Amino acid sequence: DDGDGGRAPSTSSAHSGRSSIPLPVAAVRVLLGVIRRSRAETMMGLQADLRGAADVMLDFARRGGPVDAEGGRRYLLLNRSNIALSSGCELFLKYVTRASLETPEFTECRSQVLERGTRFAELSTAARDRIARVGSPFVRDGAVVLTHGRSRVVEAVLLRAALVERRRFRVVVLEGRPDAGGAKCAKTYAEAGIPTTVVLDSAMGYVMEGVDLV
Repeated sequence: DDGDGGRAPSTSSAHSGRSSIPLPVAAVRVLLGVIRRSRAETMMGLQADLRGAADVMLDFARRGGPVDAEGGRRYLLLNRSNIALSSGCELFLKYVTRASLETPEFTECRSQVLERGTRFAELSTAARDRIARVGSPFVRDGAVVLTHGRSRVVEAVLLRAALVERRRFRVVVLEGRPDAGGAKCAKTYAEAGIPTTVVLDSAMGYVMEGVDLV
């Protein structure tokens, strides 16, 4: 709530063509679905199911392919970051292990993990829009913004500044080798109507002189 009695438009609604689900959160949602469907009767059995699901997701991420999550959602992992996916899985698995130590009774522990995991996924998904609301006022009219690589949080800030707050600015994007992440996000900015220039990583020193915000 922005204090005006209404909810501020989200970057996701302003640019609905973009996926708004961070990959680690998608991983947590998939693992929550595994817990709901698991027939395990012990924590050891449940942890084995979760580890197996995490291994399948990581394998799919390397080869590319869809993964089914709770609520009928499907996440396409082709060309997505293995590091982000692996981190999300490991964080959740460690949490499950800790919860089993704090709450030895299986049924109670399982319910607790589901409740807290769902809450974590909800908060994490909403965090990007909150950051965008806080960060977008720093993007002023006429500014030149330099970005490197690809960050969905940075994208949310810039898209909100352009589409919701109607700021006029220009973005210079470093290509971001070896995966050309910068070039990929430049397409997103251009589609949103933001004047965007892609330059080689080695040209950073040359363009930095004319930049207002990094």
